[in-house]
Amino acid sequence: MFVFSDGIKVAVAKPVNLADNARVKKEKSLSLASMLGEGDRV
Repeated sequence: MFVFSDGIKVAVAKPVNLADNARVKKEKSLSLASMLGEGDRV
């Protein structure tokens, strides 16, 4: 799918499967704390 702005092609969007995305998010939860690590909490 092409994305246009004012008649100019600005991007190409790739179709995704929302069920697959939801499954990945459920299995692999990401949080800021887990990305920073234990010693780097804000």
